[in-house]
Amino acid sequence: MHLLPLFKLLTVGALLTKNALALPQGSLPRSPTLESAENFHKRDGKHITPLADDCKLDFAEEWSAGRSSGAPFCASQIKNGLFVKGFFLFTGSAQPPSWTIPMKTAIIDGITVLYHNGDYTNVGKVTGEKTWVEWDVNKASVVKVNLNPRDLSVDQNLRQIRVVGPGGKQAHGGNDWNDKGKPYSDSEWDARGTTPIHGAIVGIAGKTGAMGVESITFYTLNAKAKKSFLHDVKFSPTLDELNGKGSNEAKGMRDEAVLVGHAIQPGRNGAPEVFHLKRTFSHKKAKSWTHANTQLAHVGIGLEVEYQASVPTSKWTTKGKIDAFWEGSWTKERVESFDKTETSEMWIDVTVQPHQIATVTANFITGELERKWTGKVTVDYENGKTLTYLTSGTLKETTYSEGRFITEYTEWKDGIVALQKGQAALNTKGEVLNGIDTAKLIKTMQETP
Repeated sequence: MHLLPLFKLLTVGALLTKNALALPQGSLPRSPTLESAENFHKRDGKHITPLADDCKLDFAEEWSAGRSSGAPFCASQIKNGLFVKGFFLFTGSAQPPSWTIPMKTAIIDGITVLYHNGDYTNVGKVTGEKTWVEWDVNKASVVKVNLNPRDLSVDQNLRQIRVVGPGGKQAHGGNDWNDKGKPYSDSEWDARGTTPIHGAIVGIAGKTGAMGVESITFYTLNAKAKKSFLHDVKFSPTLDELNGKGSNEAKGMRDEAVLVGHAIQPGRNGAPEVFHLKRTFSHKKAKSWTHANTQLAHVGIGLEVEYQASVPTSKWTTKGKIDAFWEGSWTKERVESFDKTETSEMWIDVTVQPHQIATVTANFITGELERKWTGKVTVDYENGKTLTYLTSGTLKETTYSEGRFITEYTEWKDGIVALQKGQAALNTKGEVLNGIDTAKLIKTMQETP
C-alpha cells in the first residue's frame, strides 16, 4: 500500500482565552486574577531572583527616592514579558540611637514584588505587618515618601512610602511618627507629594541596609503601543502529532466520509499511464484562514480578530490580522471574506504501470480541536522603543479536515477492461465526473476463460 501526500486544512474560529493577550494583535500576557492579596503565597507562583542587569532598563522612565549606599536589589521580569502586578510593603519599628529626640519610626523592612504570572521576588525581611499595593497601569498614582529629617539635603533615609491611587485611595506600610513623637497627619503626608507616576511598572529596584529598604526606584513604561507582530508560534498538538498514531477519536475528530475504492487500469500499449484525480469538497468559513498547497503537509492559519486591548496609559479597540505558520516553506493562499462557503480541490497523480490495477481510496476526516499555542510578540511603542514578550493562548472552535488518497496496486490480467487515460474527478458520492464512465471505472470484468 502506498500512502500519497496528505492534504490538511485548519480553519479557525479564533477565540482566545481570557489570560492570553492584552495588547493589540496578541501581545502582553494578562495577569491571573488575584482573588485575595493575602492568599497569593498559596498560588502556584515561584520565587524569582533577578540578576542586577535585569534592572538596567534604558527604555523605562525612572522615579527614585532614598539613600545612595547599601546593597542593591532588583525585582523585574520584563525581559520575560511580565509586568509588576503589585507589591507588599512589610514594616517594623526601629529606634535610631543617635537621635536626641526620642521617637518611633516604622521603617520598610522588606518588599514582595508580584508579577503578572503569579511569580514573585522577595526583598529584605518579608515578615510582620504588610500592606498590599495593586498597580493600575491605566491610571496615574502618586508615591509619597517620608525621609530622615536629620539629613534632608543630600542622602536621605527612606522610612516610609505612601501610594495615593485613583480616587484618593491610599496604601502605605504601617504607621510613622514625626519629630514630635506623633503620627504623621494627612497634611504632613500631602506635603511630601511627588510627580504622579504613569504607566505599567516594569521593575522595582533599590538598596537595603541597616534601616531595611533604604532606597527604592520604580521603573515604568509610560508609552503607548503602536503595533505588534506575533512570531515563533508553536502549537500543541503539533501537526506531526495529528499525523501520528492513534484513532481518529483519540485526535478529537470524527469521520465525515470515506469514499469507495476505484479500480484504475492502463491501456494495453505497454507504457505507464498517469491518472489525474481530483477531489472537490466545500466548507463553511468561520474566520479568515490560510491553507497550504496540496503538495505539502505543512499548513498555516490566519486569524482576524477584534481585540479589546488594555495598554499602559490607554484603552483601545483594534482589529488586526495574525499569521502563524509552522516551520518550513510553502505556497499559501489567503482567504479574506467572511461567512462564505469555499470550495477546495485536492489533485493527485496516480501512475499505473502495465499489468497493474490501482485501487484509489479517498478518505476525508473532519473534527474540532482546542489547540494551545505559545509564541513571542514584538511590540513597537510610540516612544521609539521595541520590546519582545512571551505570550500564549488557546485557539478554540478549530475545524480540522484531513484528506488522503491511498493507492493499492494489484496485478492486471488479460480480460480486464482497460480505461482510457485521462482525468477522473471524484465527487462526494464516490462518482466519477469529467465524462469517464463510472461503471467502467469501478467495475472489474471477469477474466476471459
